[in-house]
Amino acid sequence: MIKVLVQSSVLFSAALSPAGGSRQILNLAQQKRIYTFNSQDIIDEVKEHLQEDYPEYLNQFEDFIQNYNLAIHPPLSQEDVLLFKEGYIQDKGDAHVVAVAAKLEIDFLISLDKKHFLQNIKLAKKLNIRIVSPGEFLQEMF
Repeated sequence: MIKVLVQSSVLFSAALSPAGGSRQILNLAQQKRIYTFNSQDIIDEVKEHLQEDYPEYLNQFEDFIQNYNLAIHPPLSQEDVLLFKEGYIQDKGDAHVVAVAAKLEIDFLISLDKKHFLQNIKLAKKLNIRIVSPGEFLQEMF
């Protein structure tokens, strides 16, 4: 089965829109058609943004975590994250995403972040993964 890591932008979008590609990714996870992985760091990042900007969606997001078969990896050590701060990404704050993707040996990193992930061909080659948007993933795989 396909292993995917869903980046925070996709989770955030899924919480706000029941009809978009981001939510469809979570629906595939709920149906157990894909293995969907995440990290506690990414989950915490989404919760923080929702709390600040859209607190009315926080309960719905908590529901995703409980009911959509997201496998959540515990936070990585600082040493694990430091390995990916140089030469992999532009925004050092995203190193935890790259570290968990590498650790879990995923097939796809699904993101809506064009600048830091979707256009980062070097990252995809270094980790030997596909970095795609929700729409690209759905079009290619389903």
